[in-house]
Amino acid sequence: MNNSEVTLPRQLKQTSLQVKVQSNSIRRVVNVISLSALTASLCSCGGPEEALLDPKQAKRDTVSAVSPGQPSTSALPRLEQIECWFENSSESQHASCFKMYVPENHDGPGDRLISFPVIKLSSASKDSEKTPVLHLGGGGPGNPMGFDAGTIEDWLWSWYQEMSVENGRDLYLIDPRGVGFAEPVLVCTEYIPAFLNSLKSDLTIEQEVAWNIEANQRCMDRLVQEGIDMSAYNSLSVARDVELLRQQLRIKKWNLYGVSYGSRYALTLAREYPETLESMVLDATVFPNVRYMDRYAENLEDAFERLISICTDTASCLDELVNPEQRFWSLVDALKRYPVQITIEHPLNKQKLNMVLNANRFLSILYAALYDAEQFSELPQIVVSLENNQLGAFEEKVNDWLEFQTDASFGDASAAAHFCYEESSFIDYPKAIEAAARLRPQLSESAVALLKYSREQCARSPVPAAPPIEGRPVVTDIPTLFLHGALDPVLPVEYLEQQLVHFSQSDYEIFNEISHSIVGVHPCGVPMASAFYNHKLEFRGYVDCMELQ
Repeated sequence: MNNSEVTLPRQLKQTSLQVKVQSNSIRRVVNVISLSALTASLCSCGGPEEALLDPKQAKRDTVSAVSPGQPSTSALPRLEQIECWFENSSESQHASCFKMYVPENHDGPGDRLISFPVIKLSSASKDSEKTPVLHLGGGGPGNPMGFDAGTIEDWLWSWYQEMSVENGRDLYLIDPRGVGFAEPVLVCTEYIPAFLNSLKSDLTIEQEVAWNIEANQRCMDRLVQEGIDMSAYNSLSVARDVELLRQQLRIKKWNLYGVSYGSRYALTLAREYPETLESMVLDATVFPNVRYMDRYAENLEDAFERLISICTDTASCLDELVNPEQRFWSLVDALKRYPVQITIEHPLNKQKLNMVLNANRFLSILYAALYDAEQFSELPQIVVSLENNQLGAFEEKVNDWLEFQTDASFGDASAAAHFCYEESSFIDYPKAIEAAARLRPQLSESAVALLKYSREQCARSPVPAAPPIEGRPVVTDIPTLFLHGALDPVLPVEYLEQQLVHFSQSDYEIFNEISHSIVGVHPCGVPMASAFYNHKLEFRGYVDCMELQ
């Protein structure tokens, strides 16, 4: 969870959906481990020393919220039903599709409207009065839900039904503004050819940074020339979009499900519109007052040390890989001195593509793979294969990484706008850079490069810094369930535990063998969410899967 650059948040693409379809994260970031570990894109900012923020007082400190029936520009928001572009899986299941039009800038003049998709899965209980569930998107920020025909059928009817339509609740799903099926999609097409071309060479970190800066600047210049208001793509705007959607649907309240950066959208809604929420299930939570990037260096190193220590503590792993720590870092050193030429399949035209696998790319690809806990058991095969100049189990990781890096539905410019607006201005860059310089030598150079690159890109960005409210804790009594993976490489468990004090009506569950996102990955995730929507803080008495945890 994972950036001032237009590319940076690609790295945080991984959500419960992406874990299912094996589409890993990372992209549009300087192609070095520091970028690959871009925890800041999925991060928030602020610190415990900041003043606590009560939702009932929030509107006095921030830009005024859109009032019901009073759109903030001359362009009227509207919801239009459209024909769905995919097949219902059976006659008993019914989907309705919509396009929601909202002002691009909720506070600015003019009549420019943008849109985002809305899918409704109707409950079989036609007369049910249960509060519906709203899924706030694929996280990232910038991550699409995966609404493409041919993909959506693989998960739409199976992933969330138990906690919604089978439970008598309608389910609404969206792609937030700027990503996926939204219009416009703020993707940096300038990046893809530059990225693919860079793979052919063993570039230094300075060379990686140079081409990223150039491609990202061309992207931002183009979007501004096209009339895109980059300052309007942030969590507050998404929250206002959701409030307008609620008004159009005439829904009294939501039950929210937010995964990864979608949890920050949920917390922004809790701050701005607490009266519209019945409960929240937050999966791999991103807190607005936690300055993840300040501890970027430590968390990056911790992720790799955790990977190695799990092997060291597992007999079967040690049988395959003797001295895992020494072997792992020796492999990194060898790839730095003697990069390996590999041939892979071009993700766009399926033709063969030559790629240089150097140390930075190896670490970037492996770090991205850690969003899926299965990768922790594959370390021996990966190390042994590469020691013998073979890809082996690592080939799948490379392909996933390339697929993500060239995904044209990822809103990387939108993600960069989020980062520069609501995160970068709260980061203590000198402190973070000093910490990065103290990392082990295999990580420090690229980590320092990423931090400097992030700072520079936001300084050049057309996006202003957010007001202080975006870096403060959200304090709420809305019933909230937190689900979190103990192996999460970008959102350490201790951050969640520190934040519970701000949620007076909450419970949480840590899943020891899971990484980033729980619902759809662990068999207890959906039953817990479903029981929580029904019974709130009494939910544990209605869940029979806890023996699996």
